[in-house]
Amino acid sequence: MNTPPPRLLRLQSVFRPLSSVLCLLLASVLHAQPTPPIPGTWTLTFQDEFDGTALDGSKWKLGQGDAGIEGPGGNNPANTTVGGGKLTLRASTDPVVFAGTNFAYSTGEISSYMRFKQTGGYLEARMRWDQATGLWPAFWVMPERDGYGTKEWFSRAFLKFNLAGSGVSSITSAKLRIKTIVVGNSSSNPNNLQTLAVTDDSWTETGINWNNQPALNPLHLDHKWGFNSAAGDIVEIDVTAWAQAQLAGDGVMSVALSDEFRRARAMRFHSRNAVNAADRPVLVINGSVNVAPAADAAVKWGSYSSTNYGSNAELEVRTDYAQSPNNSTTADGGMELDIMEALGVWGKNVASHAIHWDGYGASQQSRGWGPVPALNTDTTYRTYGCYWVPGELIEFYVDGVKTGSYTDSRVMTVPGYLILSLQLGGWDANNVTSAIHNKTVDVDYVRVWSGTKSTPAIPSATSRAANGAISFGTDYSVYSAQPNATGQVTIADGGAAVTVHKDSWWKFPLNYTVTPDTVIEVTVESAAPGEIIAFGLENNDSHTDAKRLFHFAGSQVWTGAWTDFKDYVSASGPKTYLIPVGQFYTGAMTHLAIANDNDAGNKAVAARYSNVRIHEGLQSVNFTSVEGYANGTLHNQPASAPAWQLVSGSGSFNINLASGLTVNTAQTTAQNAVWQTPVSYTATPSRTTVMDFGFTQSAATGGTATIVSLGHFYNATSATTNLRAYFGRASGTDAYRIGFYQNNGSPATSLTANVAGSALGLNSTGGDNVSAPLQLSFTLNRGATFSDWTATVTLKNLTSGSTVATLNVPAFITSATFFSDTSLYPSISSESIQSTALSQFAITGYTSP
Repeated sequence: MNTPPPRLLRLQSVFRPLSSVLCLLLASVLHAQPTPPIPGTWTLTFQDEFDGTALDGSKWKLGQGDAGIEGPGGNNPANTTVGGGKLTLRASTDPVVFAGTNFAYSTGEISSYMRFKQTGGYLEARMRWDQATGLWPAFWVMPERDGYGTKEWFSRAFLKFNLAGSGVSSITSAKLRIKTIVVGNSSSNPNNLQTLAVTDDSWTETGINWNNQPALNPLHLDHKWGFNSAAGDIVEIDVTAWAQAQLAGDGVMSVALSDEFRRARAMRFHSRNAVNAADRPVLVINGSVNVAPAADAAVKWGSYSSTNYGSNAELEVRTDYAQSPNNSTTADGGMELDIMEALGVWGKNVASHAIHWDGYGASQQSRGWGPVPALNTDTTYRTYGCYWVPGELIEFYVDGVKTGSYTDSRVMTVPGYLILSLQLGGWDANNVTSAIHNKTVDVDYVRVWSGTKSTPAIPSATSRAANGAISFGTDYSVYSAQPNATGQVTIADGGAAVTVHKDSWWKFPLNYTVTPDTVIEVTVESAAPGEIIAFGLENNDSHTDAKRLFHFAGSQVWTGAWTDFKDYVSASGPKTYLIPVGQFYTGAMTHLAIANDNDAGNKAVAARYSNVRIHEGLQSVNFTSVEGYANGTLHNQPASAPAWQLVSGSGSFNINLASGLTVNTAQTTAQNAVWQTPVSYTATPSRTTVMDFGFTQSAATGGTATIVSLGHFYNATSATTNLRAYFGRASGTDAYRIGFYQNNGSPATSLTANVAGSALGLNSTGGDNVSAPLQLSFTLNRGATFSDWTATVTLKNLTSGSTVATLNVPAFITSATFFSDTSLYPSISSESIQSTALSQFAITGYTSP
């Protein structure tokens, strides 16, 4: 997955400090304080479990710091709700006007701007989202410096009305009317006036100030953008829904007038203390009942934050917008941290992490990690976290498992605020259609801690665990007598990772006997590979006598190393390799060796190696979400939400532990369907794919072709480039056969072998329904080159236990491109079949350590 582009936001902005101490005291009463999933010393600094029925205005505001949102969906307050223990952001096809812009769709986005910000620590959100092309859910962080401009210019107004004393028993309309003293506005610098509900009516006209003001409901009741109002004009605001709710409640209604998007335009209105009674605010109920405010007052920030203005004859609404420094720029120590970001077009099993810095113009830089685990996001909540050490380190986590890291002095050093968003559009042809209507993002909680994670002790000796995991120790030494005067070794994560710096060659003691089945798994990451970065097992102290190391990247062509895996792209993030080392050499090895060569200039070359495993048997660390269904058990795959996806044709796919998998292409008519796993495993020697099945055809004998097949596809979302084995009946005949087909190399390969009808439980060669349960096995044998791969296809009658047909596929040519990343996507398909019932689908031929 490519690093996603930054959000090029259309922005304008605003404020509101909060008492985080009071919020956290309340949170600690309601909830036992949780801790991050990684050990360390932590202090909970922010927590919202969304247990109420309204968005907490002391923690969140509508939108980001500025009044803009990327994409064709406007930020509609009606599309953000809290209830049932969760926050819901909803997309819809409802048009909306937001911040003076007409949007064709509605959506939701909130942030903690000027409510909460923090530098460093651990941040996490537990969330799920619906999958639909066009959706763009995210949990992210943007910089928030103290660049608010003149704080004394920040002011807002509060008004309180006694509805119970108005004499009305029901409300059909309620309009707040305020008279203008001055309203600043221009086409190039429009103003912003939002009316917000205030739940807490305990404030008093003579006691309220900025420091003790009640929290606002950030989902505004009314939004006026770029409006003109001359002195003496009446500004009318519809507050009917809020008035109705408050009359049914305690009979008192409070509202606030505020500029939540920092438009820096002064707006002043007469208060209830105006000399002329006709200038005073009034609430007009049902068109004829005038209710005067019981209290009103403005509050101001900065040096006036403890001053009460209840006796003033004016209500002022104003903010400031400091152009320098830019409060949210990703330059000058700032950074955009995308802790979780996904596009609907990627499907429900894919999400990503990303960082962006140095602005969004020509100097912009970025890094991305993905796909990361997000399986079945439409039904499954997952926790997305970020550990942040300013000026040093960013680590991303999914469900407590580290899924990405970035170490650099450029890591954000200024405070950041939180954003939860469901934007629309984006990139990768994530085009918005009506399919987004009423699709949601649900957030269970958001939590933030300050503190640092514990640093695991670095072992003194390199070792291998029972599952093959390598722990690097401090017992390394120079490899092959190379001049390592400037070289450095950094061991991290308690020995789970090692970074080799500059021009240096190292070896770590490790005794291991390589057999033909030995595999090395290693995750490689390098921002500057230099001339050579290579890794492997070694049996002596010479890099010139035999090929031992595997060359991943670098400007040189090292003929003394294996270059089969030399495809790492500089600064592309971590990439995991599964190396069948036993197919390259065998024997007793004594060390793990690392080459980090850069003779030219000895610049800051570095490579990081992590998650290293050495074991017998061929199992890829990438093959995590589906091992298969076998013997009544699903392996690494939830029964209720199978991680398979339709990539061709139509039909349904069901899975049940009792009855197995079923591919239903249609209930009564035949269609074609290809289903495949959305994650890959690695092509390795003698890997066998096994499928037990039976099926029901739709056509009479001699009709169209009927095929059930299993195979491997190169593309995760397409069935066009494939290599597969199949069983079925040829079109226009009564003959059954097994076959092999691949269209990856030149020429393409297509072979078949006939199957006797009697072996299938049929009275003749052909027929509509196969009565015997069958097993189709497909063994793919990796060749030494791309031109000498072989395969074997076998069909077995599970009732009799006999093998009824075998097809040996001689050496065939497959393209280097097809296996360049050694990734294959297991698939099952059916053609012109009403249903295919499978009792087993499994990838075998390896032993899980």
